[in-house]
Amino acid sequence: MSDPEASSKVQTLCISPAAVPDFTLKDGVLYFKNRMWIGNNVQVQQKILANLHTAPVGGHSGIHVTYQRVKQLFAWPHLRSTVMQFVNSCSICQQAKSEHVKYPGMLQPLPVPEHAGFWPKLEKWLINWLCRPLV
Repeated sequence: MSDPEASSKVQTLCISPAAVPDFTLKDGVLYFKNRMWIGNNVQVQQKILANLHTAPVGGHSGIHVTYQRVKQLFAWPHLRSTVMQFVNSCSICQQAKSEHVKYPGMLQPLPVPEHAGFWPKLEKWLINWLCRPLV
């Protein structure tokens, strides 16, 4: 083990199984609340995140879904912040995510032009053009 804290927990649990609350040792593997304890091993954390976040079925589903997937099986310190950082740095997620921009609000009517002499002329021309005989 490369994590001294996890090694210490394993040694303590070998001597007294109830000495470390919420931790258990099964077949030489350390568990925290029935989830495999990864500890501070960043390389293993990144491999787990890469596999669960980029899964062919339902991959790149965002922070919440990735966090729930990881949390079901594994545990380590600052799990949520690690998942957030990983997903926020995912280039595929950054390209595909929708923008959360506030809508501009209700449309406002345009002011009526002061000199309306053009519109009656245009109206007469359109009516004459539409009503012309087709020859």
